[in-house]
Amino acid sequence: MSKSRSKFRALAAVVAGFALASTLIIAPSPAPVAAVTGSEFNAGNIISDSLFYDGQAMTRSEIQAFLNSKIGTCSNGRCLNVLTASVASRARDVSQTTGNLICEAFSGGTLSAAEIIYRAQVACGISAKVILVTLQKEQGLVSAKAPGEAALDRAMGMACPDTAPCAAYALGFGNQVYLGARQLKAYKAAAFAKQPGVHQIQYHPNTSCGSSSVNIVNYATAALYNYTPYRPNAAALANLGGTGDACSSYGNRNFWWFYANWFGGSFESTIVSTDTLSHVLARSISGSLSMFQPDSKGRIAQAENIGSGWGTMASIIPAGDVDGDGHRDILAIDGAGRMWLYPTDGVVGWKPRVQVPGDWGRYTSVFSADRFDGDDWADLMAIDADGKLLFFGGTGRGSFTEPRQIGHGWGNLTQVFSAGDFEGDGNVDVIARDTAGALRLYRGNGAGGWKGSYKIGHGWSKMQAIFAAGDYNRDSANDVFARDSDGAMWVYLGNGRGRWLGRVGIPGNWADYDFVAGAGPAAGNRYVIPPGFGDFNADGTADIVARTSSGKVLLYPSNGVGSWKSMVNTGENFASATALVSIGDLTRDRKPDLLSRDAAGGLWRYSVATDGTLSAPASLGTGWDAYVTMLAGGDLNNDGIPDLLAVNADGVLMRFLGESDGTFDAGTQAGHGWGSMTAIFNIGDFDSDGNTDLVARKADGDLLLYGGNGAMKWNSPVTIGSGWGKATAIVGPGDFDGDGNVDVIARFSDGLLRVYAGNGNGGWKKSYIVGSGWNGIDWIG
Repeated sequence: MSKSRSKFRALAAVVAGFALASTLIIAPSPAPVAAVTGSEFNAGNIISDSLFYDGQAMTRSEIQAFLNSKIGTCSNGRCLNVLTASVASRARDVSQTTGNLICEAFSGGTLSAAEIIYRAQVACGISAKVILVTLQKEQGLVSAKAPGEAALDRAMGMACPDTAPCAAYALGFGNQVYLGARQLKAYKAAAFAKQPGVHQIQYHPNTSCGSSSVNIVNYATAALYNYTPYRPNAAALANLGGTGDACSSYGNRNFWWFYANWFGGSFESTIVSTDTLSHVLARSISGSLSMFQPDSKGRIAQAENIGSGWGTMASIIPAGDVDGDGHRDILAIDGAGRMWLYPTDGVVGWKPRVQVPGDWGRYTSVFSADRFDGDDWADLMAIDADGKLLFFGGTGRGSFTEPRQIGHGWGNLTQVFSAGDFEGDGNVDVIARDTAGALRLYRGNGAGGWKGSYKIGHGWSKMQAIFAAGDYNRDSANDVFARDSDGAMWVYLGNGRGRWLGRVGIPGNWADYDFVAGAGPAAGNRYVIPPGFGDFNADGTADIVARTSSGKVLLYPSNGVGSWKSMVNTGENFASATALVSIGDLTRDRKPDLLSRDAAGGLWRYSVATDGTLSAPASLGTGWDAYVTMLAGGDLNNDGIPDLLAVNADGVLMRFLGESDGTFDAGTQAGHGWGSMTAIFNIGDFDSDGNTDLVARKADGDLLLYGGNGAMKWNSPVTIGSGWGKATAIVGPGDFDGDGNVDVIARFSDGLLRVYAGNGNGGWKKSYIVGSGWNGIDWIG
């Protein structure tokens, strides 16, 4: 809100500097945003209400990753990607004039900048993207590598008027972020200052520069003019990223420009969904990436530009949901053979890109394999220089397994792509064209292999590009796109039984694009972090950890089909530990972690290597002796990091969200009345809805399922069993028998260990004994 003349010049310099930095750093790789011009600025509709008032726009991890990507290495310890700052807690805030909620309670403390931004977003319902853009337009903090204390104190320009110093109560980074977000919300909630409607908006604080009538169409745009009450003139809009003339102002121009450059536009997309519906991706010669999505009648609308700078990529692969967040993603291989994962947000927005390990330049072709091996995760195939066909199984976490050869002689094929389930048997198939122009269907067996092949067409030599269309006409059968040598695009409609219904032309100037592709496999459920100890020996199975009554820590690797391999003695003794928790991969190093609480209430984290050795302990703080029960919570906030649950002596359930550095946040109450339960454990996704569930045992032996709702809460309990009071230990190991469904293991007083196999629908298939003599074990995880 600081709007002095010197500030206007400073902001212009910040923007110009940012533009230069972006050119140097981002231009060589695809920037997941579309270039905008000043002619696109709409003074009456700068940003939509739905994007502005989005209290769940970004997770704390996404905010941190965004800051890291913009700043990189900090020069003075005050950059936003490394900053920690103190901020006071605030009570729930309701407007005294309207009774409308302004902000929910805000929990303060000494927090990272990303955490402060996240908490302000959630409390006040102002998008973290809006907060980030405001921090940049006011003080240039999102890209600053050596910010000064004065800039941090005035981070959002909150309570910094043109004619006086900033108010003392608002100084400090934490205050600025919370109070700035609150102010942006209060304009609408408290119905004060400018509201939607026609207003005279000045071009500059100097009234001689004049003003114009602006029809403000929504609350978000009104809030921006209340916060910074000037609109850009023609000179400012003609030089985005630079300065205009003496009557130019830049605050609202820069807000719009930063938002468009960083987050892909300040309005809702005309694209309905990129997660499940068919669409075409096309890259222009200039490197811009566009999306075309047909409506329910198969009519393709105008192209929507979703990115620029893609011309440097040697290959672009619409790959389905690679990282398991429930949204389709795009893979791209650059000229150096590096593969990059570009996660999407389910519409046309992007999350920060991530490199996928491997030398992908060695292959002559890399393409999506849908879910070729029959699990839930997007796979890849590649053809090498010798013509071998290789399969890479998706992990659901942004990576792939080591390649496995599944064919040879594929080097002479001129087009190869996955067609999804083209013949309606429930298995993913592959279509390939040979040098004679014949099209052949290779029938997948649903387990990463083949059932045979047959010819499905001839005369396809004229087609320059052939690729999967998904279900283009929404008749529950997969279709195929093809662009011919004249630049015409066709969709060949499948009949769902491995043959064709006919073809339909798709209007458009398709010859203008040097690359075209389909949408890739439809996204499914999110990846749910498996419950239990995890897979310590990296063989793809769900293992068990146990402590003997003498304190020895033993590892029991699963054989993947419901039994054991040889036990591994870690050589460690945890006899003094008062609690143990199999938390999963908290440090995200692909090794399971074990938490141990000592007698003084200190919590320690141990990483378990593939040979069963434990790392040196890392402290996770003290005061944990306040809890009578501690258990893994799964990934409650869907950020890919395991979380911790704990119940205190009063029966209050606390939620501790995992952080990117392998620690937990300060904790939030998640429930009460849990003290009466005699056992609580994370079962994983027991009902296959894509959310982590909890199971609790009542004193009468009934077993209750608390289904996760995906919003860090649980649904009302459902009884899934009785007579469980005889079990002396119950654990959710994940998919112990290898059928794709999570299971439960229980130990009884006679020492027998029994597996209860889940059916994937919130119930049971069978139970069987998997061990005896386990009454010498005092903890299983």
